[in-house]
Formats: sequence, C-alpha cells, structure tokens
Amino acid sequence: MAFEILLRVARSIHVPGLGLLVLPAQPSAVLRQLPLHSALEVFIGEDAPAVTQVPLSATVEEVQFAHEQTEQAPVVGLLLESSTAAALMPGTALWW
Repeated sequence: MAFEILLRVARSIHVPGLGLLVLPAQPSAVLRQLPLHSALEVFIGEDAPAVTQVPLSATVEEVQFAHEQTEQAPVVGLLLESSTAAALMPGTALWW
C-alpha cells in the first residue's frame, strides 16, 4: 500500500471531549475535495507508516476563527478522534 503525506501541521488544538484539531501549514487540495465530516484513517510521523503502525481515526472539519475576516475561506483540517493524542509539533506529517 502506498502512503502519501496528507498535510503538515501548522497548529494543533486540544478540544475537550472531541479530540485534537489539526490545522495544516498549507491548504490541502485533498482535504478540500472531501465532504465535511468524512472519516479517514491517518498516521503520524516523518517517515511513511510501517505496516504494523496503528492508524488514528480522523474527520474532515472546517474552522474559522472569530478574529478572522468573514471574507476569508475557512481552514480545512482534521479532528483526530483520540483522547490520548498529544499536541502535534508544527511541521509534523500526517499520512494517509
């Protein structure tokens, strides 16, 4: 199975009761094409995932911050559905 980098992290925000919201460093054309709330399996790491690595469940989400102008398009990112996922450092790769 060939994996590809889905995005590199710009910022991650822990959302209590929901998981870890991951915002991309650059807009992801792949995420923009997927319907909101689409379920994905992703892997975290700098190298392509190993066969034995367990994927994390994620959903595609849109985010718009209150301080941003309403003319700006919302950011499309991922909500990792894991209460154990720690904050991700900027530049971290998410694969799918």
